[in-house]
Amino acid sequence: MENKTKIVGIYDFNDAVILVEMIIDEFPGDIDFGGFCVPDNRFEKSDWQAAYMEQYLNSDGTDKLCEAYDTPAEQSKPSRITFFLFKTSQPILSTSYGDFSIAEVQELPDRLAKIIEFDPFD
Repeated sequence: MENKTKIVGIYDFNDAVILVEMIIDEFPGDIDFGGFCVPDNRFEKSDWQAAYMEQYLNSDGTDKLCEAYDTPAEQSKPSRITFFLFKTSQPILSTSYGDFSIAEVQELPDRLAKIIEFDPFD
């Protein structure tokens, strides 16, 4: 069976963060964001940055299915998600679904600018 997990886009969200949009070949309730990190050998693994403020989208990425951090009530796959990462010179996102390049950052599409929530980091 073909793996449908892929990066849809890496977007410039603001001065500090990028927004990652992915399709993951899993049910929403089965995705463990704890394993999403940006490896950086300058730091201990426990200090690598992780996905922040996960949000689930409908299949065409034009609407959110639930509030940020929540899991959609309807469990279907694949799941379309977004999450934030600090801007970094490290080019790889490591997940339990494989490693993905986050080097090519694009302009944020209007469809996401209208629906994505962002709470500044503490």
